[in-house]
Amino acid sequence: MNSYIETLKYSLSLLKSNLLEKKVPIITAFPLLDEYISDYFIKSSKQVDMQSNFALVATGSLARREFSFFSDIDIFIIVEDNNTELSQFIIENIVYPLWDLKMHIGYSVRNINEFIDFAINDVVEWTKVLDIKFISGSKSFYQNFIDRVSVDVFRKGVVNKNLKEVFMLSDDRRYKIGDLSSLLEPDIKNNPGGLRDINIIRWYNTLFSMLNNSSILNSHELRKLKYSKDFFLSIRLISHLLNNKKNDFISFDNQSKIAAFLYGEKEDRAAYIMKKFYFNSEYVDYLYQYIRDNFYSNFIVSSVKYNKKIDDNFHINDSKLCMKDYSSISQNLSLITKAFYYSQKFKLFLSYELREAIKNNVKKIKIDFIRDKKNINIFFEILEKGYGYATTLRKMNQLNFLTYFIPEFKKIKYKITYDMYHQYTVDIHSLIVVQELRNLFSGSYILEYPFITALSLNIPNKKIILFAGLLHDIGKGEDGEESHLIKGERIVVKILKRMGIGEKESSIMRFLVRNHTLMINTALRRDIKNEEEVINFANIVKSLENLNYLFLLSFADLKGVSPKSFDKWHYTLLQDLYIKTFSVISHKKFEFATIQDKIVQVKSFIIENIPQKEESFFDKFIDKLSRKLIQNFNEKEIFEIYILLKDQEKLPFVHILFNSEIKVFKVVVKSYNLHGIFNNIVGILTLNNLNIISAEIYTNLDGTIIDIFEVVSLYEDNYIDDKIDKYKKSIEDSLNLKKNEDFDKLIEDKILKKSFRSKKYNVIPIIKYNNLENEFFTILEIIVQDFPGVLYLITKVLSKRNIDIHSSKISTQGIKAIDTFYITDMNGNKIIDQKLQAKIESELLDLIYKVY
Repeated sequence: MNSYIETLKYSLSLLKSNLLEKKVPIITAFPLLDEYISDYFIKSSKQVDMQSNFALVATGSLARREFSFFSDIDIFIIVEDNNTELSQFIIENIVYPLWDLKMHIGYSVRNINEFIDFAINDVVEWTKVLDIKFISGSKSFYQNFIDRVSVDVFRKGVVNKNLKEVFMLSDDRRYKIGDLSSLLEPDIKNNPGGLRDINIIRWYNTLFSMLNNSSILNSHELRKLKYSKDFFLSIRLISHLLNNKKNDFISFDNQSKIAAFLYGEKEDRAAYIMKKFYFNSEYVDYLYQYIRDNFYSNFIVSSVKYNKKIDDNFHINDSKLCMKDYSSISQNLSLITKAFYYSQKFKLFLSYELREAIKNNVKKIKIDFIRDKKNINIFFEILEKGYGYATTLRKMNQLNFLTYFIPEFKKIKYKITYDMYHQYTVDIHSLIVVQELRNLFSGSYILEYPFITALSLNIPNKKIILFAGLLHDIGKGEDGEESHLIKGERIVVKILKRMGIGEKESSIMRFLVRNHTLMINTALRRDIKNEEEVINFANIVKSLENLNYLFLLSFADLKGVSPKSFDKWHYTLLQDLYIKTFSVISHKKFEFATIQDKIVQVKSFIIENIPQKEESFFDKFIDKLSRKLIQNFNEKEIFEIYILLKDQEKLPFVHILFNSEIKVFKVVVKSYNLHGIFNNIVGILTLNNLNIISAEIYTNLDGTIIDIFEVVSLYEDNYIDDKIDKYKKSIEDSLNLKKNEDFDKLIEDKILKKSFRSKKYNVIPIIKYNNLENEFFTILEIIVQDFPGVLYLITKVLSKRNIDIHSSKISTQGIKAIDTFYITDMNGNKIIDQKLQAKIESELLDLIYKVY
């Protein structure tokens, strides 16, 4: 290794050490890194015959003096004609040694004509020309190269063509991410409002100045942009340092590391850093939208350019809402609400000047403005008639109008929920929930979710549920141990009173905010086949009107958490709970039907659907059937179980059915009731890469059991029929053999395999016993990091402690598994012994920590 590379290696190592030990400020790293790497290239180039016409040119982060430890080094070797011998010497003696240091370096060898041809015809190569810096070689040759590039590459036609493609590629990137600058675990480079957008803004400003002899951004905007860029670069460099690798993804874990590095172990420092991140990201996003609009207005010839007067203050100019006199807003703040109203009504962008006027004047909004009925009515009309995510509501949030019109909203802006489940900040999540409700009302989900869509079209008061969607998480802005549901209701009462909302609408709104998690938690975390659970839920909801509104809000809330948090399975659970509760409330059946009454209903239904010669056989069948199963299932479901099992005398019996719509396997097992059999089946399902999402355990009066599992495959599979046969045989074989230590070891070895596990997150296990909610069972709720096999480990402990599991509900929220079990001891009694509870908890934690 040559002395130049040794010097670079030493310099980088020393700088890393000094930064980690906080001997030098982070911001000083960038000029030093630039100096060290450029110095290496300059000194290494001395080996080359300096009479040769060549130039070593940096582009990308190295050219911008933004290089971080694990950034890519991008260089061009510009040569005269095709000097193969010279370029090969440079590559072998200058480039290759950097690879030995494990540095990411990309290079291209080109003559001037090739370089210009690439830059004109390839937008990625063209953007590299926008950030270029001479490092070493012949300065006169480099100057000739730059002169040629300036003439050929920066012609207006080339600039227009390539800028258009830059914006198209950028829009595609932003669309894939979600066009959101407030993702909770952002990519600091690619996120909307991140470093890539800063580069586009800077490029555009440079090109605009070159072609128009004036800057599109003023000095104040450029200073704020530089501040945002320096902040992002500092965070990225710290991330690279602490992870000792390229890491531009600011995950929850990474946020904690960065916060600890900057502030020590102080509480809420990660939240502070991210709030600062979102503030700067939103500003960059704001400038990006402005320069993008400017480009399409001034560089691209539009086929629809027109001017139209709307009223004495507003007019349309080239699809943008403009004003005759922007300063008039400071004298009449109601023009702000009117601007938003016109923007939505005519589907217009706000002109940059109008956006600036709004931003600069919203802070003047006082109590009289937010109590003014005209402003309130316009706000609700906007709320009801929005379209798309690029809605007027989002503009209101970006321009801080929402935080002044509804001051309580300010506390949830940029607010992070560290539950590793929500993907967006609280304010953005709230806006998405409003949009999901609008999607329902517009019929966007008519094919996918026809039932709830039909219901939504008949909702009498869309305004109040949309407002509830906007404010449902408002309580998360308040600190303290009290539930955000209770805090939210208290805050909403204050807002509704200030706005003069009537008592009936206020009552519905209060109910929705206070109970917006109720339906989701009941459907996903409780056994809704259990009549008691449904009746308890119905007793809280009380009316069909409340039920309808809550169903819609729950759908939108769950869908608005993150793209992966909602699927057909979740929807099916919500709809099932809605239908069951609708029946309870509409028929006023708030009490349990006796088992005798239910058996009479079932017999009456089934006898009508079977041959007369089967009646005595059916009587014997139902006399032996689990009373809990009869209580939980309706007549049609019990009839289906009868048809399935009536001729199955040989046990064990396994039946598997695949629901292609929701991609769920239903596994029905009838067997003899042997201790630990449930854990045995769970283990077999785990070995077959099946994830259990619900389980029901029914013990018949003849000593047999019927277990019903709903499972999903961990992997996509097109060969469903083959898989069903494989799963069925695997379960049957396991039930015919006595469970032994080898079986346990086989499963635990699989669970502990790194390839089978996800990475560890900071999820603190929570184990809760609830003996009040259900008359017959202890409800055991276990919250842990989700991993394949977690249910097996839990049921293993419960089996060891002679706990009977009567049903189980498995819910996943992001990386969390929330598993709920309805349990008793072997005698059918609730688990009230605190020593036994403690032993179960200790053993569960031991097994869980063994995995992570």
